[in-house]
Amino acid sequence: MPGSIEPDSVYTGIPFDLSFRVSLGGVQPLWDSAVLLLELVADPDSVVAVVYHGQVYHVNVASDTADYGGIVVTLPTSTTLGSYSQRAWYAVYRDGFRFEVEAPFSSGLTLLPTVALSYSSGSLTPRVVAAGRERYFQFGVFLEGSQSVMVAPAESFLSLWSGDFSATVGFQIPGNTLSPGLNQVSTKDVFVPLELLGTSLQVSASVSYYHPGAANRLLFATAFGGETIQVEALPLIQVVEATVLAPNAPLVNTAQPFRIMSRVANLSLTDMSEFQLRLVTDGASSFDSIAVVDSIPGGDTAEVFFDVAAANQPDPIEIFRVDIATLGLNRLPPVDNIALVTVQRPAELSVSLIVRGADQGYVDTGEGFDLLLSLLNTGEAGATQGRFRINTNGIDLGLPGGATVVEEVVPVGAVRGLSFVAPSFDTVITIDVDLIERPIDLNTMSPAIIGDTAFEVPLAVTSLDVALQMEVADIPSNIVLPGEARDLIVLRIINPATSSVSDIRLESMRLRLHDREGQPLPVRSILEVGSTAFCDDGQRLTRATAGGNHLNLFFEDFTIRASDTALLTLRTKVLSVADVEFAISLAAADIVASFAAGPLEGVPVGASTSDPDGVVLGEVFTVVEPTLAGSFVVRTNPFSPINEPAEFRYILSAEDDVTFVILTLTGDLVHRRDFRAGESGAVAGENVVFWDGRNDQGSLVLNGVYMAVVSIGSGRDRATLKLAVMK
Repeated sequence: MPGSIEPDSVYTGIPFDLSFRVSLGGVQPLWDSAVLLLELVADPDSVVAVVYHGQVYHVNVASDTADYGGIVVTLPTSTTLGSYSQRAWYAVYRDGFRFEVEAPFSSGLTLLPTVALSYSSGSLTPRVVAAGRERYFQFGVFLEGSQSVMVAPAESFLSLWSGDFSATVGFQIPGNTLSPGLNQVSTKDVFVPLELLGTSLQVSASVSYYHPGAANRLLFATAFGGETIQVEALPLIQVVEATVLAPNAPLVNTAQPFRIMSRVANLSLTDMSEFQLRLVTDGASSFDSIAVVDSIPGGDTAEVFFDVAAANQPDPIEIFRVDIATLGLNRLPPVDNIALVTVQRPAELSVSLIVRGADQGYVDTGEGFDLLLSLLNTGEAGATQGRFRINTNGIDLGLPGGATVVEEVVPVGAVRGLSFVAPSFDTVITIDVDLIERPIDLNTMSPAIIGDTAFEVPLAVTSLDVALQMEVADIPSNIVLPGEARDLIVLRIINPATSSVSDIRLESMRLRLHDREGQPLPVRSILEVGSTAFCDDGQRLTRATAGGNHLNLFFEDFTIRASDTALLTLRTKVLSVADVEFAISLAAADIVASFAAGPLEGVPVGASTSDPDGVVLGEVFTVVEPTLAGSFVVRTNPFSPINEPAEFRYILSAEDDVTFVILTLTGDLVHRRDFRAGESGAVAGENVVFWDGRNDQGSLVLNGVYMAVVSIGSGRDRATLKLAVMK
């Protein structure tokens, strides 16, 4: 059967098993014998070598096929290496007859080059082993060539013997593969009996190896150049403890220095000389991974320390492992060589101060308020409590026993509250809060990171009922000449507060213009807006705008200090319209003011007036010509002599004798007054005359309409108006 000849790759000079199959074609396998001739041919006429020529015996017949195997063949080492065709001739004999295959059959065969393994002299370790313990061995072998080879595990072993003792042990070769060059070969563990103590063990090794596909095996054997292994009572060491050394182990802060302590025991009575330990981690902490153990006396232990700097980022579980780094030592598996560390962000604290019951930095006189004090931790490490000193700077704020300085312990994450009572008078108080005992970071046992530790809590104590008191201080005149800049009104503004915290900034006023009946008058038809302003000692304090009958006056920067009084004069210029009356009114609600500075700055302040309806100002003015007749006016008409006298005004072009009379409508004299030139009432310019509603006999006149007449000199110029009296 073509293709059934196996193997297809062999080494020369080394035996191998030949096998093939023959299709019987219905012939019964009852022959006397069978013969095979198998040749290597380079071409149809060139035989390189005879692989096999002789009788063969089938090992199995099934499904009209005869299987042949177990034919041991060795090709001469003189055969030229390479790949050849195999030509086979097969025949059987029965009863003197020969039956041949119908035609020769063939297959391929490659003759492989052998490669040598050699022992690396002196590489056998260990050369000294402990009696009564298991141990593995290592040595180096060098593979020639450029191709890897496979190792046959069942045919490869290391042998140990001495006297009546002998043992073999297999190898542990990764992938059962040897690579070109030097290879380190390790054995499995082998037990060295205690009774071999003090003896020398002979050692040899045998390795069966081959290229992938080769049917036969190459063999490497070595006696290690006569090297022996001494059996002694060696030190036996073991890692028995791994511990984190930190103030709050296993918790540490990022980048915090700490130590890993490892305890190593010498379980034998023989002193242990210098060796190394290795520390590894699955995290990002940094350290020197190797530590040297100088020696350990028999039966004793040694402590070894690794200096570690924790990772720069938090890690909930970082695992450290300590192992014996020096190879070839007699050791037991560790009892405890693992240490766990939790890397945390350091405690990072801040102080929180909240004043409860003090609106926008002020508190009403005599009212209670609270100071809430807490320590906030935005880190992960824990921290101890802090101690604060609270100082009211000598002000009695209702603390127990009248104390002005107290101390308060505040745990991290907790809130401590202190209750105070404001003084009964206006003042500014400052509560000092100082951290006098800084919290400790539990992971480092050093002062925790913290922000500001000293605070001032300024509070304004004032009555929240404070309001500007507004009143009219003076009306210089109710008659106004057109085109003349003059003072119309003087307002008195009082700040009744007593503390500097209650200085008040006047921001704006809105005045209204209307007639006697309250009908709106457009401001710009009566007044020159650009000339209108409130003044203090002649200095303009405001800028003016107008819209409809509203005159808006905005103060630039005008503050009325506590307990002060301000007199503000409204100065304006009336436009050239004669014989016109207009009224100016101001309500308390149209005055805008606020606290000027301190904790209350910007808080609105109201205005008050004695008028129950909140009217600050309501005054009528008359625009007159600069003549006697054109300027003769009365301020209140009708008027009640019970409330106030009637106020008459007129203008003289020059001083002159003046006669002022009150007449009934029928011409009867009621009251007369004469003013000599230069006297009050007879001067050049504006004059004022008051009548108390009484006749010349001192009696109050009856309700009704009367005539008021003012005349100059002998009556060459006179002015008349009607006046109603209503008591």
